[in-house]
Amino acid sequence: RVQVGLHYAERDASYNPVTKTVTYVGPGVPVAGAMSLEAKGGETLITEEVYVEVSDFKDIFVEGAKGVSVEGCSETFNSYYAFPKQLPERANYCMETNIVEIEEKKRIDAKLTKAPFGKLALVFTDVQNSTVLWEADEVAMSKSVRLHHEWMRTGLAKFNGYEVKTEGDAFMVAFHTTKDAMRWCLYMQEMLLNLDYPKELLKNDDAKPERKNNALIWRGLRVRMGIHVGTPRCETDPTTGRMDYYGQMVNKAARVSGLAQGGQIVLSEEAYHEVQPKLRELGSPIMAEGGEVSLKGIKKKARIYTAVPKSLKLRNPFKVKQNAVQEEPAILKILEEQEKQKKEKVSAPIGRVAIAFTDIQNSTVLWEKCSQMAQVVQQHHKLMREGIKMFNGYEVKTEGDAFMVAFSSSRDGVGWCLYMQKKLMEQVSAALCLGTSQSTTSGYRLHL
Repeated sequence: RVQVGLHYAERDASYNPVTKTVTYVGPGVPVAGAMSLEAKGGETLITEEVYVEVSDFKDIFVEGAKGVSVEGCSETFNSYYAFPKQLPERANYCMETNIVEIEEKKRIDAKLTKAPFGKLALVFTDVQNSTVLWEADEVAMSKSVRLHHEWMRTGLAKFNGYEVKTEGDAFMVAFHTTKDAMRWCLYMQEMLLNLDYPKELLKNDDAKPERKNNALIWRGLRVRMGIHVGTPRCETDPTTGRMDYYGQMVNKAARVSGLAQGGQIVLSEEAYHEVQPKLRELGSPIMAEGGEVSLKGIKKKARIYTAVPKSLKLRNPFKVKQNAVQEEPAILKILEEQEKQKKEKVSAPIGRVAIAFTDIQNSTVLWEKCSQMAQVVQQHHKLMREGIKMFNGYEVKTEGDAFMVAFSSSRDGVGWCLYMQKKLMEQVSAALCLGTSQSTTSGYRLHL
């Protein structure tokens, strides 16, 4: 059962002397690809441009379908189903089943937030003293973080948030408006108080329930949040297709979050000025000025403000961290590394190249049995990229724990593979998974 997509448009053609083939590029190509992905087996989806050309054909049955979105295009393309007239039953069956699915897709799409562009609000979050909580009880913390992620994403859907990326228990989120960013932060501070945490987690000092004047003010994970508004550099990740954000605005947003304590929301001056006229609409949260602070990488001192929901006014965490004890947000380290890699990136080899694919053997089993597999994979990625740089490799794409890498010569490719097998045997974090049957006495097994 073959799914087919067809689009008719002007395209640029270029001849590849190595493969002796003609390649077509241009905005029309991804449209055809999007049509084929939208179709099911046995269906052909055509664009309006094709429909105009074939609508008078006698041997096909054409029926209107739906709008199809194409990554990177602001417009939606109208599509039509095309079937051979000799297959009327297939046409009827596909149309009936698709009507139901189209409605379901519309319902889901309505809940999905598109990536913000231009001026936007960024929020960075992470869990206070998470390392201590992991060391105290890995099983309880693993369940708690899953709950945390589930409800953070439920809140994002509710307040039109766009999840940019996560790292461990840390989130980087974008919003079209500062008001929505603030609504999400306030909502999550209240929700995180009432999650169904494991009893073992609630025995820890950093998660135990605390009351003041008979009001519950602390219980479970204590999440710090920072909000900043501005215009970052927006780029689509070529591998994931997700929007990512870069630049000084992102750096400042992350640094602002580093000033917060668990259970506290910290706003930059720019974010505060945007929400201040709307405080009543936001449920009259308790706000306070945090004074001027120095932020790493930013010359000018920044004025900040703190906030908690009105229902948690007795929490009163208005004191922000001083410069000496500001924490480096986990996601910021990743962003800085990405910027560094962009500057140092090796040019993609062309012509005759060596391609290497890698993945971790039985990684699904390891994820199920090793509570610290996320840390292992993070270090695995770091080591792989260090090796790629040493052997002049080009990282084509990464999916989960799998890499696709290109080299200008087989010598470099083999050198990298042999180096990595030796280096991964020495990987310290692999010891975290040595209790599983899928790991060797020196770590996990990597297919290269």
